[in-house]
Amino acid sequence: MSFIRLPSDESCISLWKNFKLLDTWIDSYNTQRTHQGKMCCGRTPMQTLIEGKSLWAEKVGQLN
Repeated sequence: MSFIRLPSDESCISLWKNFKLLDTWIDSYNTQRTHQGKMCCGRTPMQTLIEGKSLWAEKVGQLN
């Protein structure tokens, strides 16, 4: 008697398709779609991250 139900091959394929779709959506959300939030100001989250990283490096460099 087994208490673990193993997924069928079809459900595994479907699961991987959903992961692929999610990855595609996350990529477009972070790199193509602009955001209107407090920190993004019409930039994409990736642009905000890259610009923030260079600003952070400047500030840390000034402290040392």
